[in-house]
Amino acid sequence: MSVLKLKHAVVLSLAAGAVAVAVAVPAGARGGGGSGQSTCMGVPPDDMGTVTWSPAVVWPPNHKLVPITISWTENGEGIDTNTLTVTGITSTGVDATGPGTNGGTGQPSSKQGPDYTGVGNSASASDGSPATLTVYVRAERAGTDKAGRTYDIQLSCQSGNGLEPKGHSDAIVTVPHDMGHNTSTTSGSSKH
Repeated sequence: MSVLKLKHAVVLSLAAGAVAVAVAVPAGARGGGGSGQSTCMGVPPDDMGTVTWSPAVVWPPNHKLVPITISWTENGEGIDTNTLTVTGITSTGVDATGPGTNGGTGQPSSKQGPDYTGVGNSASASDGSPATLTVYVRAERAGTDKAGRTYDIQLSCQSGNGLEPKGHSDAIVTVPHDMGHNTSTTSGSSKH
């Protein structure tokens, strides 16, 4: 177990038996950035792989949609195809409105559009190569909420011909209240 000391961090309990996720603002990153990492556990165990995403911190909160690139590389050896799929995106923060929180603030959502897109996106790759996809999240948070905003991008990872059980993971992206005076660079990790 490792402990991270972070000025700007999000720590979430994702599921029973899951380790918390922590994502920090990188040093001097006035434009956001950083990366995150989690483990996508599949069955059998050789289907376990690493999920990475970037950026893990979105800045500035300018109401624009920002691309988040997510990749999964399965650890197994073989010649099968591995598929990464976005199964859901949720948002927390006082600017989230209603179930699914796809509303937004800043401008009426009919003018601004959705706060995230990409649910259902899928990518496949051969063993040893990353399956890479892109989702979009809105660079927005309420100025009155000191916790900022957190997007939880839920993922499924599946190896083989689609008959094997799926593994699951989460990619956490934050829109902090402010960038503060952070001086450390780190990325988060979790195991599912």
